[in-house]
Amino acid sequence: MPYKSRVKWSSLKEKGGYIPLMLILFMYKILGRIFIRPILYIIVFWYWVLSSSIKKYSLVYLRRNYIYSNKSSFKNKPKIINTYFHFMQFASAILDKIDAWLGYKNKNQIIIHGEDIIKEYYQKGLILFVSHFGNIEVLKAINASRPQKINILVYQKHSSGFNKFLKKISKNSQASLIAVDEIDLNTSIMLEEKVSRGEWIVIAVDRVPINSNRILTIPFLGYPASWPQGGWLIANLLKVPVVASFCYQENEQTKIYFHSLSEKVHFSRKHRNDQMQELAVKYVKLLECHCLKAPYQWFNFYHFWD
Repeated sequence: MPYKSRVKWSSLKEKGGYIPLMLILFMYKILGRIFIRPILYIIVFWYWVLSSSIKKYSLVYLRRNYIYSNKSSFKNKPKIINTYFHFMQFASAILDKIDAWLGYKNKNQIIIHGEDIIKEYYQKGLILFVSHFGNIEVLKAINASRPQKINILVYQKHSSGFNKFLKKISKNSQASLIAVDEIDLNTSIMLEEKVSRGEWIVIAVDRVPINSNRILTIPFLGYPASWPQGGWLIANLLKVPVVASFCYQENEQTKIYFHSLSEKVHFSRKHRNDQMQELAVKYVKLLECHCLKAPYQWFNFYHFWD
């Protein structure tokens, strides 16, 4: 499916807003998840019918996933109807986020792979690299018995309504949202203070910076794509362990995967770009692996590739 130009994710308007999300929360508390789901199907169907461009972006991703997996990630080549299932998974993820931020999920409902990787970092500085995949907010549930301060970097301009919504329902949470439009020097100093206090920093590393050319070009699902350098530069500055995390529904179970990326990122001046590229490729390969396992869980609804 050809595209004459690439649509930047930052140019897409936030879908929904604070009031609709609060309405969903109200109905969720009154009706429960089982009863609100049919309502969600109707809302998603209406949005799906009206969002022709986003359907195209979804279909491009699903078909590239299908081809890259050697036609094993789907029974048949994805069609437009598959994009509705993709949208529906995104809507379900919103309910999962509400569960997580309200504290409805507990560790007994979650299967953790690589727990031995993460448990040694409680109350120690750590960077968690994530992507717009699945529902990373479920991380809140794993520290119920061992409180751990978590800081999640979010893009303020693109998702201000959703960020306000999360802050509203999680006033007493150990997880904080840090709104940034760009990871700059001031942000780096703030994060350095936080990891020195034993806090975790969660950074999404699958969307390019808004006003910066600091990008890496790495194939994703067989096609060249741009990836941000910011997270890796922060890791190089903070000199703390870096772990990749993926959390999503798999076979009706919530699963969290942890993968160690580096005990300490230390780029030399001479080989910095090559060393950064090597680590970033390692992360992208992990992301590809999880996208093939759960293709509907990747939520970058724009034309991702260069």
